[in-house]
Amino acid sequence: MGTSYNLARTGRANVRNNDNDPGGIINSAIFPRSFLPVFDEAGNYLNHATFNNHLKLIEHLDNDYVTWKNTVNLYGEYAFLPELKFRSSWSFDFTSNNSRSFSDFALSNSGSASAGSSLSRIYTAEQLLTYVKTFSGKHDVNVLLGNTVNIRQSQGVGASGSEYIFDVLREVSSANTSGSSSRSESRLVSPQGDLHGMRDRKNSSATSPFLTP
Repeated sequence: MGTSYNLARTGRANVRNNDNDPGGIINSAIFPRSFLPVFDEAGNYLNHATFNNHLKLIEHLDNDYVTWKNTVNLYGEYAFLPELKFRSSWSFDFTSNNSRSFSDFALSNSGSASAGSSLSRIYTAEQLLTYVKTFSGKHDVNVLLGNTVNIRQSQGVGASGSEYIFDVLREVSSANTSGSSSRSESRLVSPQGDLHGMRDRKNSSATSPFLTP
């Protein structure tokens, strides 16, 4: 038998969990041409195309993102006979994302904020029974039976705020708010099997998968 356990926490400030955002700091710093001016003649930040000014975002965004990830694995093997073995593995993958964001009046006329939390759970179990036997020293038989079970669960809640009076109060509840929630689940069971025989250890072999995922 064997087992493994892993727990990790990742925190990010300003940079979003998803970097594929035209209005985000990373894309705003990378994609605009380097020869384009950062400031106008009056010393104000300049935006180019759909990208915000990355220096302006760094100065006026108040973001916080935290991700927790927990992975547990369990494995076992048991031999009923030298030629008959059973293997089983189980795994659990848990991910929690929490985010908070606020854009002050320099980025939007009345300020905006958002907060969200999402959970993801993945359960996987694999079972495998094998029979490998040689008869009379020249006839081989290999039999495999197994299945895989996979369950995925996810849920999330989110809220956003707008029309702030002051940009000092930055919580979502300090403004006009709206919210949403979601939940989903999927299950998959995949049986599988294989029968392989070889007579006299010559080229008269046959493979017969009688169960497919």
